[in-house]
Amino acid sequence: MDIEVPHPKTARIADVDVFPEEGDEMPTQALATQANVSKASLEMWHRQLGHLNHGTVEQLMRKGMVTRMEITDKPSPTGPCEPCLRGKQMHADINKVADEHSEVVLGRIFSDLCEQPTRSHHGYQHLATFIDDKSWYVSVTGLHKKSEALHHLKVFIAHAEVKTSCRMQTVRSDGGGEYDSKIVTAYLQERGITQELTTPDTPQHNGVVERMNRTLLNMARSMLDDAKLPKSFWFEAVKYAAHIHDIHNATPTRALDNTMPEEVWSGNKPNVSRFRVFGTRAFVHIPKKRRTKLSARSMVCVFVGFADNRLAYQLYHRLSRRFFDSRDVIFDEGGPTPTLEWVVLEPDFVDGSDGSESEENEETTHPIPDDPPLNTERPKRTIRAPIRDDDP
Repeated sequence: MDIEVPHPKTARIADVDVFPEEGDEMPTQALATQANVSKASLEMWHRQLGHLNHGTVEQLMRKGMVTRMEITDKPSPTGPCEPCLRGKQMHADINKVADEHSEVVLGRIFSDLCEQPTRSHHGYQHLATFIDDKSWYVSVTGLHKKSEALHHLKVFIAHAEVKTSCRMQTVRSDGGGEYDSKIVTAYLQERGITQELTTPDTPQHNGVVERMNRTLLNMARSMLDDAKLPKSFWFEAVKYAAHIHDIHNATPTRALDNTMPEEVWSGNKPNVSRFRVFGTRAFVHIPKKRRTKLSARSMVCVFVGFADNRLAYQLYHRLSRRFFDSRDVIFDEGGPTPTLEWVVLEPDFVDGSDGSESEENEETTHPIPDDPPLNTERPKRTIRAPIRDDDP
């Protein structure tokens, strides 16, 4: 059986001077002439080629990369191509280097809040970071909730102005609600402090503190892994990482001309003799009033940083789940040749006192809420007067 396959009708297209109107006869040359070149304006080619860049369209013809293409005219664009903007607009490039730096301490402070997925032992869920633009000094604090941001900002400003004898001038933060509230703005205006807020969805404008948060958290993760401590110790690790940064800036030569942040901030060279491996074993001396005559004089703890507001180490006792502050500690940092180092922290007194302190103030404990206290009291006994054998 023969099957007839229909073929589409074809014709050669020709250029005509006037387009025929309805009812006019088709020019005979339209069926005999073949068009060799396709002509259109630059704007039409731009649209025909899927909104290709105008310069690329011209390059196709100029370098002979395609055939049968001719651009008839190149009119000056009257405005941007809206379909291109809606379909192709990109985020503008952001300069990674600050245009200006503060010339004095506290001339500009960068601050940011960083939420943590794990709640710390002290109940902290957020980390607040403060960085001085001149000295690169870093201070961190923990927050239970974001609404505490103003309180910690006030505390930092007061402490920093007393420590450095300088006046706070500018505070830069992101556009988050913790620093963008009317209460924070009113407080800074009363103090005469300039408030700088970054553009929404542009954390690069506050890149100094964003990169510092990343650096501190990277150090904290490494120290927690080395110490085999759970993630709930993230705040102690971050705070210790901030101490390390302040005595060893990542780029001392370029940023501070071989000067550490602590020295630029306070005028004192940092003392590194009391730094120890985070999470190392520490034997803490038990004061006389907390032990019996036959009780051990030392207990094994874990070193987790420095105590606040006192010259002492902060340590954690795993069995009782309690934090201790002590100045009399023997450290076992391990290594190929295990060694024990006895460290007693002593302040440099300049007021004429001898620095002696009673054993009662030698150690301070900070129990975690809901943990039962240790029973370290001596057993009680009843003392009776002796009775003579010959008494009736």
